[in-house]
Amino acid sequence: MDVLFSDLSEFFSLFLNRKLASESELNEVKVTKFEWMNNLHAYYISDAQKNANKVLNQLTKLTVNDLEELEHLNKRLDEIFKKATQEKSTVLVDAEQTYMQATIDSFTMQFSEVYNKVTPIVLNTFQNYLKTTKDRVNYEMERSKALNLPFGAKLVRGAYMIEERRLAKELNYPDPIHDTVEDTHDCYNSNLTAVIKNWIPNSHLMVASHNEYSNYLGKNLVKEYNITSDKGHVSFVQLLGLADYVTYANADEGFTSAKYCPFGPIPIMVPYLIRRAQESKQMLASASLQRKLVMSELKNRVKSS
Repeated sequence: MDVLFSDLSEFFSLFLNRKLASESELNEVKVTKFEWMNNLHAYYISDAQKNANKVLNQLTKLTVNDLEELEHLNKRLDEIFKKATQEKSTVLVDAEQTYMQATIDSFTMQFSEVYNKVTPIVLNTFQNYLKTTKDRVNYEMERSKALNLPFGAKLVRGAYMIEERRLAKELNYPDPIHDTVEDTHDCYNSNLTAVIKNWIPNSHLMVASHNEYSNYLGKNLVKEYNITSDKGHVSFVQLLGLADYVTYANADEGFTSAKYCPFGPIPIMVPYLIRRAQESKQMLASASLQRKLVMSELKNRVKSS
């Protein structure tokens, strides 16, 4: 493809906020990872004028139909986040399989730049069973600081381990999942510590975990670094019907606590719950302990009545 200096100059001007005065400057241009990831994203490239640029055209390979679908998606997402802002609510953007996660991150980052200026409306989800998550969390925090934005995040361990490992084996690429469950726990707790220790004002961190130690660690860090309501928000969340004793303990200690309630058609929700049972032995252990605690409490009430 023949690219004129005017095309390159326009590209740098449109997407990287640079202007090239002469062709000799091309050899001296340096683009940071932050500039590239933050500026060259789908939220911006649905614009017809920008897509007419030959350099971008070569990079994206988007068809006219792709651009139309992209524009519709942008409009629908914008309506959701705009409504959430009006209602002073929060939108949790869920994490999925690695083959689509980069796209989800792309849109989430761009909309967070639009709607998270005062308080986090858009919260991205970080799956800590992935080997790349520590770097992703660090990058997102640095990005928030650079853009003067509060940080919005939900920390989870992850729910697609079996599928991810199967795909990695079938397609012959490195397994993206941590080698051991201990490595996953370490990653989760390390990221939890890093976010609170390096707290960005007005941020919102959601500790989504059934793990007793992670909840204990999160609460102690909130106390140690004095994350009060005027500095931001740390909340603790568990699935409805699981680890209730963890939720109640958190609430009794004065921490913001909630139950995550999945809902939808049975053909979708049953596989969702089965997947979480298959992927998390700890969750099953939590359910078993919870049953024992409930039975113990029932016996105590019967005896005292």
